Amino acid sequence: MSQVRISSRGLRPFAWVLGLILTLFALTAAGPALASPVTVTDVLGRTVTLPGPAKRIVLGQGRQLNALGLIHPDPISLLVGWGNDFQRQMGEAYTLYRARFPAIETLPTVGDSTADGFSFEKAVELDPDLVVLSLSIAGTRRGPGDLVAKFEAAGIPVIVVDFFLQPFRDTVPSLRILGKAIGREAAAEEFVSFYQDRRQRIARRLGPVERPSVFMHAHAGSAECCFSPGKGTFDDYIAAAGGRNIAAALLPGATGQVSLEQVLALDPAIYIATGGTHLARSGGLVLGLGVPAEVASRSLAAQLARPGLKALTAVRKGRAYSLWHLFNDTPTHIAAIEAMAKWFHPQLFADIDPQATLDEISRRFSAIPLQGTSGSSRMAESRKTWQARRQSHEFPRKPRLPRRSRGCPAMTALVAHARIAMIDPDAIIAPLCEHLAEHGAEVTQEEGATIIALGSYRGWLQSSDGHLIVRAEAPDIASLQGAKQAIASHVLEFAPRGEAVPLIAWTGAGSDVAIPSSFRILTVTGIRDISPHMRRISFRGEDLARFDSLEALHVRLFLPPPDLAAPEWPTFGEDGILRMPETDKAPAVRKYTIREINPVAGTVALDFVLHEDAGPGAAFAARARPGDRIGMAGPGGRGLREADWYLFMGDETALPAIGRMLVHLPSTARGFAVIEIADAEEEQALVCPAGIQIRWLHRQGAEAGTTTLLQDAFDTVTWPSDDATVYLWAALEHSDFKALRVAARKRLRPERDHHLIVSYWRRGISEDRPAD
Repeated sequence: MSQVRISSRGLRPFAWVLGLILTLFALTAAGPALASPVTVTDVLGRTVTLPGPAKRIVLGQGRQLNALGLIHPDPISLLVGWGNDFQRQMGEAYTLYRARFPAIETLPTVGDSTADGFSFEKAVELDPDLVVLSLSIAGTRRGPGDLVAKFEAAGIPVIVVDFFLQPFRDTVPSLRILGKAIGREAAAEEFVSFYQDRRQRIARRLGPVERPSVFMHAHAGSAECCFSPGKGTFDDYIAAAGGRNIAAALLPGATGQVSLEQVLALDPAIYIATGGTHLARSGGLVLGLGVPAEVASRSLAAQLARPGLKALTAVRKGRAYSLWHLFNDTPTHIAAIEAMAKWFHPQLFADIDPQATLDEISRRFSAIPLQGTSGSSRMAESRKTWQARRQSHEFPRKPRLPRRSRGCPAMTALVAHARIAMIDPDAIIAPLCEHLAEHGAEVTQEEGATIIALGSYRGWLQSSDGHLIVRAEAPDIASLQGAKQAIASHVLEFAPRGEAVPLIAWTGAGSDVAIPSSFRILTVTGIRDISPHMRRISFRGEDLARFDSLEALHVRLFLPPPDLAAPEWPTFGEDGILRMPETDKAPAVRKYTIREINPVAGTVALDFVLHEDAGPGAAFAARARPGDRIGMAGPGGRGLREADWYLFMGDETALPAIGRMLVHLPSTARGFAVIEIADAEEEQALVCPAGIQIRWLHRQGAEAGTTTLLQDAFDTVTWPSDDATVYLWAALEHSDFKALRVAARKRLRPERDHHLIVSYWRRGISEDRPAD
């Protein structure tokens, strides 16, 4: 075993010289092309020049992500801030983006997506190299408004695009503007060609056709009837599809209110209701991304049964339809136009398939899968999309589990069931499975059900009639409790935002057991400092065999308040989630890693990082005395896997886990353990095979979570040149975690290699060990 010490101070001279060399090389090799300016003319006719393709963009309206995601494979990587409308109005799309691009969760917002709600000050603080504003908040059709003038005065480039007010006039120019601004002109032109081909196909067939009268009921069911589009927006779509929007003659602007009496008097030939998941709480029409066809169909039927509407000729003759409202601000509206053309002129457009158009957009262009119900056509189901993504490069395919007859559990297993009502169960299954797969779960399909196997338990998930049907199976009560908690907590985590919180109630085995079977009381027996900021505390407990596993390293510690002789411990609720007592006697809960354990002797040791801004864990370690008691439950998480070559990476919080895994590596193991610490005094004597090289990275006074030492070290790792299998295990601060996960997916071979990269903590949040 060899040890190499690298400090950030020692790297600076070399990094400076290397940077100078690379800069000179880049200038001589690439010439002025690297700094070529980009000039665009926005939809207001303004000419804007950027020093180069934009890399730090603020979106004034979050919905502009819909367009950006059609011409860039990772649009989140370009953003430093956005309006808050996307998450609020498009929760289902946000969930899909979050599943593929976790960085979206930390993206700062710049206020509401209106001219009055947009925060100019917040946008400036984010130091963007480009601000993208929609026409509706940037100004008018005649010229720029106050926001444009403000950014110009601040020296920040700003461009204006539009997919909403005048979609037929501005969609193609706006796509080209965005493509040029971000250096994706070819991608933008490819989508423009696709879009224009389909528009022209519809226009050629229509000719001088008789146009049926159409009434579009916007946000149906959410308020008093009837809100409707006037000129522009959906009016453009109706006209392009060969219809005549009756509200265009009644409303002076883009939208407005039309009375039910007016609608009944005009008695349109076709009625179209628009809606989305954002209307679920108000009782409105529900459809869109993530909504099954049967749910959308029932929701439309409920709207058409309302007084007044059912008297319309269109409703009585079966010419009433539903359409996803948020087509109104995205270039994917071409599929909505195709759908309406089929509704208006079924004989002319019998061969047109809007679903195929959406599928092609999803496959060729979209950064996220388009799944759900957009109207009368159903998009690809979440489960099919999940299978396709598992076959892609995003993560390795897991071994298929042994089949069981009709999915029945083994005779010796304990089984619990839950039937959870929700609008779109399929929308939860895909991101939940992807998240658990990242943490080592094996996910397969069997006879219409999704099966998750993690550790000793299995879970069955299936969508049925507006419910998520769940079955958990495990060999013992403790494992079953863990299965129920894991499934229930992730269902709550991935439930679409904006909907009611799902109600979960388990039945079957273990329903009457409230005390956690995996819970143990530990008593402090010894305390010693491993380094100036790392304290090891030894405990004694009973029945610790279940915690002696390298496949599940983590435990939950229950740390009572100071000087409390009789703490109150947690119990399980009927939803299977561990509940803490709501009193001043409740312990704080933190995740830690067992450093040493001897089940026969009944002893366990855990390491705690000591620091001034102490959370509950560090505070307990600082005051701990022999005889003090804490609780422990688990184990959980994923740990060591068999491989030929290993790479362990982390900071002080990961050091206990790394140290424990190193001890248990086979003697033939090769690889590196790269550990970031404060300085040389924090180094520990780690036991590991001779083929493992330990590298200590010293921050030399820099605060934890502020350096790129681990990211830089990953880029310089010497990977095995032979055909060795690789296992990468890393636990880091959140920003390092995001960067390393992206880099690892590019470097590792999904068919051979495995990895576990998790965020142990986030700078600025006082937590000793947040949940993974």
